[in-house]
Amino acid sequence: MLQTAFLRAVKSRRRFRGVENPVAYLFQIARNEAMRWGKQRRGNDRPLAAVVIIATNEDAFGQRDDVEVVATALGRLTAEDRELVELKVFAGLTIREIADVTGMPQGTVATRFRRALESLRPWLTKQLR
Repeated sequence: MLQTAFLRAVKSRRRFRGVENPVAYLFQIARNEAMRWGKQRRGNDRPLAAVVIIATNEDAFGQRDDVEVVATALGRLTAEDRELVELKVFAGLTIREIADVTGMPQGTVATRFRRALESLRPWLTKQLR
C-alpha cells in the first residue's frame, strides 16, 4: 500500500511543484490509497490503523496488552475522528496539515481532535490501571 502511494506521488510530480504544503500533499495521496485498500478489505472489523499499530508499535507501548487497549480505544471512535487522532498522534501532523489532508477547516479539526481524546480519556484510564 505504501509503495503504491509513493508511486502515485512520483507519477504526479508535475503537480507537486505547485503544492503549498508537500507533507499534507503526500499524506493525502497515502490517505487516498489507504481508503482504496480499505474498501477491498471490508470484512475485517478492526480498523486498519489499529492493525498497523499492533504490528509495528508493541515496543513503544511496552506490552502487547497496552497496544490492544489502544487499538480497541481507536475502534470506539468514528472513522473520521479516528483518522484525526491517528494523523495527529501517530503521524505527527499539525492541525493545519491535517486540515489540508482532510479538507476540513482547522477549527473543526482542532475541536474534533480534542473531543475525541476527551471521549477516550475515561475509558483508557480505566483500562490502563
